[in-house]
Amino acid sequence: NVGYTYANGEGVKRDDEEAVRWYRRAKEARNRNAINNLGFMYEKGRGVQKDKEMAVALYREAAEMGNPNAQRNLGVCLMKGDGVKKDLEEAYYWLYLASLSPKAEDNQKMARLHLRTIKNSGKLSASQMQKLENQAKKQYEIEKDWSVVQDC
Repeated sequence: NVGYTYANGEGVKRDDEEAVRWYRRAKEARNRNAINNLGFMYEKGRGVQKDKEMAVALYREAAEMGNPNAQRNLGVCLMKGDGVKKDLEEAYYWLYLASLSPKAEDNQKMARLHLRTIKNSGKLSASQMQKLENQAKKQYEIEKDWSVVQDC
C-alpha cells in the first residue's frame, strides 16, 4: 500500500499527509488494511488532526471487515474507554476475535495480553467470557471464508 510506504518512510521521505491521502483512496476501495491504518493516523494525529472518535469508527469499520489488527485496536479502545465509552464485554469480544487470527502472531500475543488484563480485573464472569468467546469463534469461521475472497 502506497500509504504505508509514506507513513513509514520506506523508500520515500516520510510524509504523513501524503500517507493519509493514499489511505483515504484505499478506504474508498474498501481496503481493510488501509482503513485500519487510517484509524491509526487519526488516533495518533499523524497527517490529520487527532480525533480518537474517528479512529474508533475506522477501527470498527476495518474490524467488521475482518482485519485482526483493527479488531485488536478496537478492543483496546473499548477496554480503556479511549475515544469511545468503556465497554469490557465488547472489548473482550473483539480482542478474543483478534487472538484467533493466525495471520498476525504479534497481534495475537498483544490481544491475549489485553484479554488477560480483562480476565484479571474480575469485572466479567466466566459465563460472560465463555459466551463472548463462542460468539467470536463463530464470527472467526465466517471471516475465514471472507478472507479468502478479500485477499485474492
